[in-house]
Amino acid sequence: MSGGYLPYHLRPNKAIERAVFIEFLSKANRLFPIIESQYIGLGGIHLEDFRILHSTFGMTDMLSIEENADIHHRQEFNKPIACIDCKNKSSDSFIAEFERRARTIAWLDYTSPRQIGSQLREYMALLEKMENGDILKITLNANAKSLYDPSSLDKKLSEDEVNKLRLEKFRARLAELSPEPIKAEMMNTKKYPGVLVRALQQVTDRVFNGSNLLLHPVTSFMYADSENRMLTLTGVVLRREEVHVYEETCQLSKWEFYNPNWVLPQIINIPDLTLKERMAIDSLLPSQDDEHLTGKLRQWFSEGEIPLIKEYVRFYRHFPHYSKIVI
Repeated sequence: MSGGYLPYHLRPNKAIERAVFIEFLSKANRLFPIIESQYIGLGGIHLEDFRILHSTFGMTDMLSIEENADIHHRQEFNKPIACIDCKNKSSDSFIAEFERRARTIAWLDYTSPRQIGSQLREYMALLEKMENGDILKITLNANAKSLYDPSSLDKKLSEDEVNKLRLEKFRARLAELSPEPIKAEMMNTKKYPGVLVRALQQVTDRVFNGSNLLLHPVTSFMYADSENRMLTLTGVVLRREEVHVYEETCQLSKWEFYNPNWVLPQIINIPDLTLKERMAIDSLLPSQDDEHLTGKLRQWFSEGEIPLIKEYVRFYRHFPHYSKIVI
């Protein structure tokens, strides 16, 4: 579980990323009606993304995959709506048997860093079955320490030695899918997410080599709600000549979160704010005058805190609201 002991519904950075995904689907809805699509996901015990997709778009063709029998049992109890089909099946066996029968939106929400090789193979296998207009999202563990964590051992190693060990472990896990070129110096906390993006790009190119289709990246983010850092990338399968039409119809070009290239992901890192602080900041937004906004923020926060507050400003529309309620 990528969130450690932090409850799924109390992971604000993940919640923000999910809200941005829903915003993208709202844009994609202009071209392909989301309500007519099938949604496939790894819903966990909360099935939160299923609930949101149903309430936002009215989707009823939804399928959750879960290998663990105990979690699947809890899913059947926790289903927020009746139209979710919860399958007790491993993701690889499901994908092997999957036959597309409608426009598909799929989210492969992986958490285990040890299974990166098999996760990429499943991603490729599902992508091979997708057609024009389908949307595929993948989440991977982007914590470089999951390859080798020097702090967990008594042995003192240099940074270069640590990175070389991480590269060896990474290549072993990915085998023939290991991206090239890649160097040991790229296996640190800051650069490792970029290595995963490169791996995704190269395996995607393998799938569509010689095809008129491609996977066009739309968003990519990195976030952490615990010690683990997660990378998520969303793309849409399109005919090569129709990418520009899709951009224009869905009005992506001016969307602040649009990231159409296989480059470093945008970072979601929201500071811990009190309700009063959030309300004060929200009362200034949206703002076209950055100098005026910064001046106001300096009245409440120190100079060193301003960059983090600006991160909140970027995502304030998508920040979840938590409150105590009486049921």
